[in-house]
Parts: sequence; C-alpha cells; structure tokens
Amino acid sequence: MFLIDTSAWIISFSKKADFRVSEKFDADDIYIALPIYQEVLQGFRNDMDFFVARTAFDNAQFVENPMKQIVFAESVDLYRFLRKKGVTIRSGIDVLIAVCALRNKMTVVHRDRDYTAIAKFTDLAQRSV
Repeated sequence: MFLIDTSAWIISFSKKADFRVSEKFDADDIYIALPIYQEVLQGFRNDMDFFVARTAFDNAQFVENPMKQIVFAESVDLYRFLRKKGVTIRSGIDVLIAVCALRNKMTVVHRDRDYTAIAKFTDLAQRSV
C-alpha cells in the first residue's frame, strides 16, 4: 500500500511529467490522506484540471479518515522527537502524513526531503520519485 504525497501528485499531474502515479501503481494500492487532498486540489489554477483531479480524489481511498486527535498527538510527538535529534522538518503536514503512513504500515511516495529525514529516525517506509 502506498500513500502518495502531494509532491508526487504535483509531478504526476504536470504536463511534462517524468512520473505518473497511474503508470507506477495499481489503483487498489494507492491511498491519500486528507491533508494531501487539500494541498493537491488547492494548487490547481485551471478549472478543468481541478474538476478532473477533484473527481478522481473524491473517489480515492483515504487513510485515517476521519483523522482523530491521536494522529495529531503522535505527529506532535514525532516532530519533537526529530527536533531533539537535530532534525527540523520544514512542514508539520509532512509529519502528519508520515504518521498516517507509519500507523497503517504504508510506503510514502514523494519527492520531498522531509520524508527521507523522518525515515532515518523511524520505521517510515518511503520511496522518492
């Protein structure tokens, strides 16, 4: 099971993409989390592209939906743990997504150095595209 991060979706939706989620993974293995839903969809400028993506995302498989307080609490703990190790993650959302992946034993697919850093100190499975 793969939790596809915003950074991978942005590449996949690009007109000149060198990576397409639909070509690399079976639809049954693709998941998103609510923060990814928000980040990806709010980034579209073209209404038609937005409509196509929203239709696809509205039918996606979600992880940690609804998100409970424990997911946020674990994210806070992980962020603080990493900071004590000398690692400052640039995005709290990335920590939240990493916790979703960790809780569900998923691999985060991304192009974002935060996940590589998180994986150095946790059991996070990650794949950079």
